[in-house]
Amino acid sequence: MNQPIHQQLRNIRRQLAITQPHAADQLGVTLWTISTWDSGRYSPRIHPYIRYATLLGRQLIITRQGALPTPLTDVLPDLAQVRRPRIRTRDLAQRRNVRAHTITAFERRLAAGSNPTLADIQTYLRGFDHDLQITPLTQGRAA
Repeated sequence: MNQPIHQQLRNIRRQLAITQPHAADQLGVTLWTISTWDSGRYSPRIHPYIRYATLLGRQLIITRQGALPTPLTDVLPDLAQVRRPRIRTRDLAQRRNVRAHTITAFERRLAAGSNPTLADIQTYLRGFDHDLQITPLTQGRAA
């Protein structure tokens, strides 16, 4: 699908006949939160959004042309392991027009268990030609 992730999940939620109030209740968030996620007005924190995808029977996977997809939950604490074989910190920083320290600090916060936004992770991954996609929970397992 070429739709943004929020539109894909909204459409799946509707297909499954799960209402926004029900999803909010199941996830322990407000109706306003689900509404903003569905509309794309707000970039959600990644951990609640992963729970939202799971509620809908989906998972977020990291993709790259020619590579096996990897579930985000498998690598989130050490997302740098996806980057390191492909691009150096300095080169990624140059691509993203930030200092290398900014990349290192982001990776350290992830390793420490921080909860970045979906947009932060997508921006980071796109810096080395990766992206996030949605798949059913049973697909996308790396070998």
